[in-house]
Amino acid sequence: MDPDEDQDIRNAAIFSLSQRPDNEAIPSLMEVARAGNQAETRRTAMFWLAQSDDERVVRFFEDILLGRIR
Repeated sequence: MDPDEDQDIRNAAIFSLSQRPDNEAIPSLMEVARAGNQAETRRTAMFWLAQSDDERVVRFFEDILLGRIR
């Protein structure tokens, strides 16, 4: 499988995860955004997190912007 196909599969999995209820999706997407192996994978998780108005996501982005999460 070529790397682009692998990334397409990861992106589809992240999208599917984003469609789950917030109590399942948000913590998992935050973990992928924080620790995913591929920059594109982390970016995709961040995109789907940004679509949420969940307060945990606001705090997560604040922590990233203030350098409390790396």
